[in-house]
Amino acid sequence: MKNVLIFVTNWRAVVTQLRVLSNISNITIHIAFEKITLSHRIRFKKYIKKKFVYEYESLDKIIPFINNLHKKIGSFIIIPNGEELLREIGKNKDLFLKKNIELPMPNIDVYKNISNKKSFVEICIKYNIPVPQNIEVADKIYKQKFVVKPKCLSSEKNVLKIPLLIENQKSFEKFKKLNLDLTKHFIQNYVYGQSYYYCAHYRAGEKKTFFVQKNLIQQPGGKSIIKAKPSYLPDEMIRKIDNMMKDMKWEGVMMFELKKDVKTELFYAIEVNPRFWGPLQLAVDNNINFVKSIIDINYKNFRQENKIGYLWKTGFFHGKLVKFQTGNNFQKFDDNNTEIEFKDVWKRSDTMLYYYAEYLIIFIRELRDFVKKFFNKSRRTK
Repeated sequence: MKNVLIFVTNWRAVVTQLRVLSNISNITIHIAFEKITLSHRIRFKKYIKKKFVYEYESLDKIIPFINNLHKKIGSFIIIPNGEELLREIGKNKDLFLKKNIELPMPNIDVYKNISNKKSFVEICIKYNIPVPQNIEVADKIYKQKFVVKPKCLSSEKNVLKIPLLIENQKSFEKFKKLNLDLTKHFIQNYVYGQSYYYCAHYRAGEKKTFFVQKNLIQQPGGKSIIKAKPSYLPDEMIRKIDNMMKDMKWEGVMMFELKKDVKTELFYAIEVNPRFWGPLQLAVDNNINFVKSIIDINYKNFRQENKIGYLWKTGFFHGKLVKFQTGNNFQKFDDNNTEIEFKDVWKRSDTMLYYYAEYLIIFIRELRDFVKKFFNKSRRTK
């Protein structure tokens, strides 16, 4: 019997992992929440069993939690979820390995080097992978779309956690009001064109399996993907990325985002997420099972199918609320392929209740955040 530990971070990735693992007879699933909420209980109702569910309370208690769990259950494998969480656990990878705690990720320095936005750009240039042009923004009036990126992950208040898309005067004014420390950011020209994900799993730099998806609709501000389908990339681009990962002896999964410029048709590297990604269900639905590949050294590399598309309907609803607050637009790309059947990530038998509940959960969360911002703004103006 193999023990598998899932930290609940990206909900859509986690539910896919639970669906896969719950159908493997020799797997015992252990689920760790920072804090279990009512929405968690609704979302993962089928998979929460009291005996194997835990709360680790906060990030600074994550290492003691893992060590205590090891004392209780012995060896286990940790599914690579969550950026800040993996950075914290990754510092102890060698110590965990001595206890037979598997953590399928590269050493922490390699992980940070590709996860940090600025060093990622430098690596891409080394491997002759085009990157968006750096630009300066000094004017008070919005002139063109651009993306502000933190050079590296930081806990400082005046440093972004994730990239920020500026696409109109309203978002430009909000950007200015953030008073960011621009010495800790860089600004790239916005690439007009289709977004692609090259998803792959490597062991010691050798590719085990991969999947390509074309993103059709993205939430305003460059947030989550809400509609996508299987696709392809030029062999040359795939070779460049694979060579990069081979040289780094990459361990684990990664999602490499590219955008295809509508005018030049060149592919530009946008970022890498060196962990599991939100639309993971799309790959599983099309015969590429990254979850099995992570836990089974003998997993076979099956041929990618192109039958099922990915959909997150409540993501549309959330996107409309974001658009109302920010003035940013959905990023949409036409797709005339009628042979694809699009399946919602939540509208399935195991999560049907949450599919309907999520509309209310999103509305309450956004309303709460809006009220909080409103009162904070009122206090500042008094």
